[in-house]
Amino acid sequence: MEIALARLAEIAGDSSIASRDPLSSLSFSCLAPEVVKSQSDSLVSYGKGHRQAFLPLGPDGRPIRK
Repeated sequence: MEIALARLAEIAGDSSIASRDPLSSLSFSCLAPEVVKSQSDSLVSYGKGHRQAFLPLGPDGRPIRK
């Protein structure tokens, strides 16, 4: 992954990319930090209440029957 970051740095013309954490998927993003923050905030907002969403299965994983 370090080689991939070095290649990305070469393509983007930004040598600071090569020094990013090769284990983080965000290291391969060329988006501006404010765009990444906006998208992360949107994901958190959209994910609220997902645990209370309708689930047609019972606790045992089988369909609920009347």
